[in-house]
Amino acid sequence: MIKNENTLYRHISGLIRNARKEKKISGAEMAKKLGISQQQYSRYERGVNNLKLWNLLRIIKILNIEIKEIIDHIDNDELDK
Repeated sequence: MIKNENTLYRHISGLIRNARKEKKISGAEMAKKLGISQQQYSRYERGVNNLKLWNLLRIIKILNIEIKEIIDHIDNDELDK
């Protein structure tokens, strides 16, 4: 259940991490493609640092997934609470 904004960020981060692992791309490789440090990318995936929309769009492009795949995992009723 998504209770607040921080939970939403962690949920999205988990979806991204799972997609990256399914594609067999390392965190270091993702960081390099994004032009950021591996530590920063790790913070995004762990939900420590919130992803800005621009970075989210870049990540889903690299992973070749649709933003709809992320949105579909979020229950709209939970966002209204």
